[in-house]
Amino acid sequence: MKHILQMICFCLLLIGVMYFMYPKPTLLDNFSFSDIVYDRNKNILRISLSAYDKYRVFTPIHQIPTDAQKALLMYEDKNFKTHIGVDLKAFFRIVITIKTQCLFSIIKNREYSFIKRQKTLWIITGTQWF
Repeated sequence: MKHILQMICFCLLLIGVMYFMYPKPTLLDNFSFSDIVYDRNKNILRISLSAYDKYRVFTPIHQIPTDAQKALLMYEDKNFKTHIGVDLKAFFRIVITIKTQCLFSIIKNREYSFIKRQKTLWIITGTQWF
């Protein structure tokens, strides 16, 4: 038992070291932004399209008003500050929704025999229906 615990600790330590040693990918490498031409008074003269034919202007986070940042977080992920990177409540809600959709599609499908539908329902839900 002691050796297993030591091995688990060693593996966790190794994963932690590898996490901090490998360089993190920059998030903006895959995006192309519009070219902006300014005059000497910082007025915009011209904005070009990005590679995806959209006007995409990079704005540093400190230039975005805090009210806009809060509004975006409340709209996209209201539990952003409280969860650990994955909102478990939302994750389980999605799992239940997908399970329900699978169940309805199997029940409505008349090509399956009764036994095949029951076995598939048993696999999806983890309960036996017959």
